[in-house]
Amino acid sequence: MASATAMVRRWPCGRRCDRDSGGGLTVASEDRITEVVDRALENGDAAACEAFGIAAESLGRYKRDYRAIHGDLQHRKILRDISTKFTDAELRAIVKSGAFTPGGISVRPVSFEGELVTMGVVADTHWGSKFSPAVWWDSALEEFRRRKIDFLVHAGDVTEGMSQRPGHIYELSHIGYDEQKEYATSMLAKWTDTPAYAVDGNHDRWFIKSSGAKIVKDICDALPNWTFLGHDTGVVPIEGGVKVQLWHGEDGAAYALSYRVQKIVESIAGGTKPNVLLCAHAHKSIYTFLRNIHCFECGCLQAQTDWMRGTRKSAYPGFWVVELVISGCEVKSITSTWYPFYA
Repeated sequence: MASATAMVRRWPCGRRCDRDSGGGLTVASEDRITEVVDRALENGDAAACEAFGIAAESLGRYKRDYRAIHGDLQHRKILRDISTKFTDAELRAIVKSGAFTPGGISVRPVSFEGELVTMGVVADTHWGSKFSPAVWWDSALEEFRRRKIDFLVHAGDVTEGMSQRPGHIYELSHIGYDEQKEYATSMLAKWTDTPAYAVDGNHDRWFIKSSGAKIVKDICDALPNWTFLGHDTGVVPIEGGVKVQLWHGEDGAAYALSYRVQKIVESIAGGTKPNVLLCAHAHKSIYTFLRNIHCFECGCLQAQTDWMRGTRKSAYPGFWVVELVISGCEVKSITSTWYPFYA
């Protein structure tokens, strides 16, 4: 038999020999060790010693043996806490989903560093309208130069167009395709500093509907640094995979400024979502973040017209300068500045 000074003895059957609070030898099985230490983890050491009639010294040895059987005590306690909060069926569902596995969540460090890209954003200039001051465009270009933007975008309604609405002709400063094209071309030609991109809007497409003339495409084709991206919508080409999408539309405005943007975002399929969405047509200004998309209503460079006033539609004249920090196909951060005009 082992020395009388030995406090713990390992028996061939896998049990422990220990002393109880009265000094006598007790033999503890692995089940006993588990039961005692689990009670201590749940109710505290003092409660466990009292419940099982053992000394604190013995409980300490139980814990050492417990670690050899089950591993880390804190880890065991966490697992016990989890098991008390979920049913077996819920735990199986969690494990199956991967929620508690390294693959279930992203645990990699996040860096917010990247390449700074700055863009100027305008929309709804409506050139050919009496309500579109040329000085607003000139002021915007001056600020774009001061901010040293990397590219400029126009989200549609470059021209006022020619509608069949009664009285519309009296709101025009330039009448017909030729005059509006010549005037709009002269305005866009003032920006030669960087690449520039445009889509057409519903007013521009009035020329398509009446005569098949694609006025915004024709204007961009006449200028070396302007690129026509498409009818109503288009994507700005940015290296690395970041997607900046222009969107015009022919829908109406909503009472709540964010509602229109929300419905546009809801209509975009998951696999085709842009990083940044620039919405025009409503003549409003707002920034919001929806479905991981940075969304802007672009404002306008046209004051409220007589028709808008008569139909209770407000206008938010102004433009944006947007700074993107880009890494790979992600926008790490975004900073936007709104420049309002007060008419």
